[in-house]
Amino acid sequence: MGFIGAGHMASAIVRILLDKNLIPPENILMFDPDEARLAPHTARGVRAAASNRALAEESLLIILAVKPQVMETVLAEVAPVSAEKNFLSIAAGLSTHYLRARLDPSAHVVRVMPNTPLSLGFGATVIARSEDLPKELLHTAQDLFSAAGVVTVLDEDKLNEVIGVSSTSPAFFFRMAGVMRRAAEAQGIDPDTALTLIARTMEGSAQMLLTGRAPETLVSEVASPGGTTRAALAVLDDSDFDDALHRAMLRCTERAYELSQ
Repeated sequence: MGFIGAGHMASAIVRILLDKNLIPPENILMFDPDEARLAPHTARGVRAAASNRALAEESLLIILAVKPQVMETVLAEVAPVSAEKNFLSIAAGLSTHYLRARLDPSAHVVRVMPNTPLSLGFGATVIARSEDLPKELLHTAQDLFSAAGVVTVLDEDKLNEVIGVSSTSPAFFFRMAGVMRRAAEAQGIDPDTALTLIARTMEGSAQMLLTGRAPETLVSEVASPGGTTRAALAVLDDSDFDDALHRAMLRCTERAYELSQ
């Protein structure tokens, strides 16, 4: 298994593979122009490839874990040795058609959208169901990401639309937590204590959502008439919180399509 790119997501996947003993480290190749990114992995026995092309030549499954802006260059490097190879892309916005058009016609491609909680085994990963995707490659992707959380398969034409739901959304939650911590600190609460309380409350709230109860129902159960929660929600309403978040999610999708141009 070869990883082109050793950023946060690729590194998280490799750590999961090694921590759970799913693949021997010597069976994993990585390449990144920033050698410092490779160091934590080579220290665990992962092998560093000399180039993108060298990695693709030796690997049976190549994970494309680079930014969309540099994907064109990477694909040009590996295309001459891509015949009969399997590629798994985690780049936002780049369709399976885009990737396949730049590789050997016999290459197979699966597009996957993971998120950062994967690094702790709590990922929510979406796999694209596309034409001519071999079942073996789909099952490999499912097995790989199931080791680090839940996996859902959606049609290819919904993968950009789901980015705001599960891939970008951790940033929304983290930003909200940061605001809440600063507000708590401004009122004399220790910021570390506040962050622990915020994170545990988020965790518990997530578990309540997973029971299948509607978000609107859960809000109403917290917000009793005339109470503190109602007062707080009124401030969010005055600031068009719902509309801002809705527009932010739509902007995720819009940007994904821009990246594909």
